[in-house]
Amino acid sequence: MFITSRKVHSNVSLTLLAIAAILSLMSSFISTPLAAQSGWKVEIVDDGQGTDVGMYTSMAIDRSGNFHIGYFNASTSNLQYSYRGRQDQKWSKMAVERDAGTFVSLVTDSQGFPHLAYNSPVRRGVRYAHWDGKQWHIQLIDPVPTQFTTSIQLDASGKPRIAYFESTHTSKGNGAKLKYAYFDGTSWFTKTVALRPRQGVYNSLAIDPAGQTHIAFAESGHLEYATYDGSQWQYEEIDSSSGTDASAGLGLTLALDAAGAPQLAYFDSGKKTLKYASKKSGAWKAEVVEQLFGTPKFPDSASIRLDSGGQPHIAYYDSGSGVLKYAVRQDEKWTVEIVDQKGNVGLSPSLNLDSTGKPYIAYYDSTNKQLRMARQNSEPPAPKSAAKP
Repeated sequence: MFITSRKVHSNVSLTLLAIAAILSLMSSFISTPLAAQSGWKVEIVDDGQGTDVGMYTSMAIDRSGNFHIGYFNASTSNLQYSYRGRQDQKWSKMAVERDAGTFVSLVTDSQGFPHLAYNSPVRRGVRYAHWDGKQWHIQLIDPVPTQFTTSIQLDASGKPRIAYFESTHTSKGNGAKLKYAYFDGTSWFTKTVALRPRQGVYNSLAIDPAGQTHIAFAESGHLEYATYDGSQWQYEEIDSSSGTDASAGLGLTLALDAAGAPQLAYFDSGKKTLKYASKKSGAWKAEVVEQLFGTPKFPDSASIRLDSGGQPHIAYYDSGSGVLKYAVRQDEKWTVEIVDQKGNVGLSPSLNLDSTGKPYIAYYDSTNKQLRMARQNSEPPAPKSAAKP
């Protein structure tokens, strides 16, 4: 059992760039409709005005139905944030932090304020930013070298918990590790989840109704699941893939239903499939969602959400065809449709369901180098528990 603990003092600092963003960089523009697959409407969130924006997208819809998106501006190397009110037709955007914004993960709290975890392309350490209604507060959580996926959630009291990957290289080759950080209201603490090299490059964190932390992660052709009970980690194997490296769990995304039962989506690179796994009655079951045209590879990714009936919805990028897809499971069958196929689109998809169950997907258009959002025009399928007999 590999567990380490380290206290990191809270050092909240608002950058000058964030202040300037609040005062002068806040800007708006009317969303632009684009051609999309029947049943979906696509709009441009941020066209970058000639720059490259939209990678590492993470979106949340708050309790009031407002949209929040964090993403990377590759041209300026900034963490970027866009917001649109539920009834608004315009997006507002601002830069949050300079030289930061890779592998973004975003959630909102009970007040509708965004919280983000992310890395920097040039600086060491996993970072955390939150908006208090007036300004951004930015913290360096762990100063070690970090790369790859971050995953953030808030506990019942609104305190953040983050999964991330330390990429330290040592002569013995054992520096890389999957880590977990949590905030107690005063200070940050970090723990090691998995210690073997490249174990946890792809990870996803969730918090169950009892407040326990769950982290799914990829490890050498296996998909693993760790649960923290407050003192130690408990481990389970979810699925064994035909792959032999961390890419076997590429695109890993986790969600818990109302009872705390886990459901995941991920790619099996060896078999060229998108897969879904769930745990019921103490046993894991994995199944194929779709056979893909090409072999999944970084930065292919997926995003899962559960509707009010606990049924999974998955948005994902199919690199073999260069399109954004959406899958829904009803009556143990999967329905798959193309959301957007204009150019090479769909990288870094982030799926959310509104209060009515209607899906919205934020994603990166690598052809036009812009951030887009798609919403379903048709009525979403009724949750299984609410469906008529």
